[in-house]
Amino acid sequence: MIIANPEWVDLDYGKRSLRLKLDPAIAEWEIIQPNDICADNKPEDLFQRSVDNPIGSAPLAKIISPNDEVIIVTSDGTRPVPNKFLIPAIINKCGLKPENVTVLVGTGSHRSHSSSELQEIFGQVFQSKCRIINHDAGDIANLQSLGSTPTGIPVEINKAYLSAPKKIVIGFIEPHFFAGYSGGPKGICPAICGLKTINAFHSFKIIGHPNSDYGILDGNPQYEAACEVAAMMPPDFLINVVLNSSKEIIS
Repeated sequence: MIIANPEWVDLDYGKRSLRLKLDPAIAEWEIIQPNDICADNKPEDLFQRSVDNPIGSAPLAKIISPNDEVIIVTSDGTRPVPNKFLIPAIINKCGLKPENVTVLVGTGSHRSHSSSELQEIFGQVFQSKCRIINHDAGDIANLQSLGSTPTGIPVEINKAYLSAPKKIVIGFIEPHFFAGYSGGPKGICPAICGLKTINAFHSFKIIGHPNSDYGILDGNPQYEAACEVAAMMPPDFLINVVLNSSKEIIS
């Protein structure tokens, strides 16, 4: 949807927005917005169908048993992953004991979250017996080297993830200005990698490539690098959602 010559625009800023008046004397303004898609009115049913009939995998309940110790990797607060819905849904579906579940916040090279921020991101999960930890890309003691990818990227990954008996990665998919799309292997690289890996992943050689762009996967060196890193220690199960502009689950 295109709005031609609007008088003002609301720019997202933190948790609020800033209203900016648009002067027609400077330019002819257009606001381009996506056509909105209604949220799925039964996300619980959608979740059940998806994890019972996954793409390229056995059903979730066939992979994760009630007594398993599981790590669930998710994005940090800069990404609108519906953690308050997905994590309890996984625990309930698999009959997991909350005390056997670790949630690893894939901060990449971002700062760690405070306790109050974690409570806001995870809601009742924060109040449960689940363990929630922030990844720290600069903490060498909590990283393990796995060598290098075929294209020469040094791979350092969070030790808690590596040592977990069962691994689940959750995220959401949207166009990404370097990697083509978010989600998928980006839930591991750069999310839970060390700075050496992250810096190589964001090198000029990679992000300056013409195929490192929105919506491109074939021949995209950043997407391919993320796949190479993730393949060295893949999760047992991956759950990605698609959200509308209101951050509601549509698929």
